[in-house]
Amino acid sequence: MKIYISSSCENREAVKTLQRILINDGHEITFDWTIHEDAPESPAQATQWAMEDVTGVLKADLMLFITPGRRGAHVELGIGIAMRRPIFILGKYYDNIFYRYPTITMFEDLFKILEAIEEMQRSLP
Repeated sequence: MKIYISSSCENREAVKTLQRILINDGHEITFDWTIHEDAPESPAQATQWAMEDVTGVLKADLMLFITPGRRGAHVELGIGIAMRRPIFILGKYYDNIFYRYPTITMFEDLFKILEAIEEMQRSLP
């Protein structure tokens, strides 16, 4: 399954760990934004990074979102919602009405989210 993981830069290590787990389980990460530093060095670089992130969301069959998210992560979440992608949010509810959108499922446990991904994978043709 093609998966994009969105989160804030403060969760970079958690995202990397989850990416390794998913790749080991045979999934494809559509774009690994953790390869970039915290801030782009120029407007052109910011444009490039934004395009890479958006393309990653658009290519994904499933989007994962690790809370807390920040500005860019919430833009990515909005793109996933607009594309009607299934979205699994890992973490706590942070008073954001969009976390309750119908295509979103909330999880507080990493193992539960991994089980849900495997169940989703099994149901694909």
